Amino acid sequence: MKTYILIYSDLLGSKQEVIDLLNSIPAINNWRTDITNSFFIKSESTADEIADSIIEKKTNVRFFISEISSNMQGWLPKDAWKFIKD
Repeated sequence: MKTYILIYSDLLGSKQEVIDLLNSIPAINNWRTDITNSFFIKSESTADEIADSIIEKKTNVRFFISEISSNMQGWLPKDAWKFIKD
């Protein structure tokens, strides 16, 4: 299972609208949010596949999705780090 970070503009929708969007994409196994306008996502799919699924449902909206590698650092709750690393 890979972990991704999704960063999005307000045009993607409210936090609840983005939650509903993520929940509607079968390729996304799990997600969590700890930072405004961003989600950590768990999926077996590629970033391209996830992005395509988002674009199918919301066109012309700016967002960025990237797989998280082992080269990372930040200030997050412990359970966020567990989600990212597991």
